[in-house]
Amino acid sequence: MSFWDRSQIGRIMSRVTNDVNQIQEVMTQGLVGTISQLFILVAMVFMMFRMDLVLALGAMAPIPILLMVVAVWQGRARDAFVWVRTAIAVV
Repeated sequence: MSFWDRSQIGRIMSRVTNDVNQIQEVMTQGLVGTISQLFILVAMVFMMFRMDLVLALGAMAPIPILLMVVAVWQGRARDAFVWVRTAIAVV
C-alpha cells in the first residue's frame, strides 16, 4: 500500500498505457516482421554460400565488428529508453 501512497496516479496510468501499447505493437508487427526477415536473411546467406564460398566468407568478415558495435549501442539505447519512459510518465 505504501507504493500507491507514494506514486502519482497519472504517472502510473501513463506508464501502464504506454507500456501496453508498446507490447501490443511488438506482438502484432514486431513478431511477424522479425520472423519473416529472419527467414529472408537465412535464405540470402544460404544463396550467398551456394553461389560463391570465398565471396560469402568475405562478406561475413565484418559481422564480429558489427556485433561489438551493436552491444555498445544497446547499452546506450537502454539508458535512453529508460529516460524517455520516465519523461513520458512525468508528462
